Amino acid sequence: MSSQSKPERWELAIYGLLLAYFAARLVWLALRIHPYVPPDEITHIGRVLAYANSWGVPENGPASFEYGLLDHRPWLYYWGLARALLLNVFPVLDLFFARLVNTALGLASAVVALLWIQEWCRSPWARVLFGVLITNTLMLTGLGGSVSYDNGANLLAAASLLAFTRFRSRRSPEWLLAFAALVLAGCLAKRTFLPLGFLLVVWMLFRERRQLGELVAHTRTAIRAATAGTWALLATVLILGGFTLALYGGNVVRYGSLSPAFDEVVGEQNAMQNRVFARARILERFQAGEITLGEARRRAQKIRHGGDRSDTLFLLKAAQLPAESVSGRIAYVGQWSWRVLKSSVSYVGHRRVEKSDTAIYTYSAVFSLAGLLLIWRWRPGAGQGVPVDAAFLAVGYAMILMWFVNYPNYQTSRYIELGLQGRYIFPVLVPIYGLVAYGIGEVAPQKARPWLVAAVAAFYLYGDFPWFVQQIDARWLLPLR
Repeated sequence: MSSQSKPERWELAIYGLLLAYFAARLVWLALRIHPYVPPDEITHIGRVLAYANSWGVPENGPASFEYGLLDHRPWLYYWGLARALLLNVFPVLDLFFARLVNTALGLASAVVALLWIQEWCRSPWARVLFGVLITNTLMLTGLGGSVSYDNGANLLAAASLLAFTRFRSRRSPEWLLAFAALVLAGCLAKRTFLPLGFLLVVWMLFRERRQLGELVAHTRTAIRAATAGTWALLATVLILGGFTLALYGGNVVRYGSLSPAFDEVVGEQNAMQNRVFARARILERFQAGEITLGEARRRAQKIRHGGDRSDTLFLLKAAQLPAESVSGRIAYVGQWSWRVLKSSVSYVGHRRVEKSDTAIYTYSAVFSLAGLLLIWRWRPGAGQGVPVDAAFLAVGYAMILMWFVNYPNYQTSRYIELGLQGRYIFPVLVPIYGLVAYGIGEVAPQKARPWLVAAVAAFYLYGDFPWFVQQIDARWLLPLR
């Protein structure tokens, strides 16, 4: 199933330029953006520093309550980044060192994504376009220059997809073990990786349904003749599997759910010191009629983070809207898609700059064009079946996010944008962009491909860093020393 054409020198040169440009932008953001700008960075660095004071998972305490739950939640990103801080022997604050480590994670994600597209896509036009898309999506770039567990989860998502595709093409037990290890690591990095891990495993079983017996026999034979690397992979899978079972199984046994609420572990009074929990609990109590609007507003004023304090007051206002104000499920699909796209190609943190509706229509046209080309010209088996894998993962994850997370939040809060941000779709951004690039750069008529690729690439290149620096002012930046 591997690609039938290896990249030529000109294509490799373009990849080098794209990655170098991407790395430069990530480093600039890491060193220049104010700490109060990136989404939840203060929370993430607070957790990392708490992990830095322990070789295991630290206990919750008065000093950590404001950062949320430390234990009974995925810990791999925080633990790994805390260990990386031990390497900070430079005259650099831990925040900036941690940001630079995250730039490495972001760059690694792009490299893994490029390896994946090489596995199955024959057209250099499509592969180059994919490289432009994956390194020039503004919110993804913004995350890569900040401390966020999204960077770890996105890397593991891309690596899991690469392992999935390579196992399907090469039939190597080592790649199957790597796939298992990466999925387990993703589940230990971020809770929202769980639905993606589930989809990956289900789709692997479906794809291999006719060869399961052969696969088991082949794996047994391979293990008997295993190398040290194979045994190391197997040990890694067993260790990560044990950690995953201990985390989620322990939560189910003790709390009856995969992820307990903060107050279930530390009590409500302590949990209220966390800004996100306080916002949600105040809103919940008001909607349940347990506190008056005046009391809810007084409690909201105690939230120390200015952004979450104003958000809570806004949500209290939105909660007074009638249930009839909530859009129906069919209309919600379009509203959800629009907002996810807009907040992916804009910068949405504790400060935000958003693209105009005209720009979003253009981005939408790119996705629509790719979709129409795939429907019109794609045939079963084309692309070695990988476009089907990509579509299943992208659509499946989007449906779970839309119907089981975002829409219930909307119904409860009456506010459509609560928890609805494009960065939450990024675990499947690689397969999404794989389909877009494949449709425009390989499925499109041959004479049109260079022109379409050049136009889309230019639009994305401008819409990332050049557009961003034109929108921000001094409040976004740390002063130069």
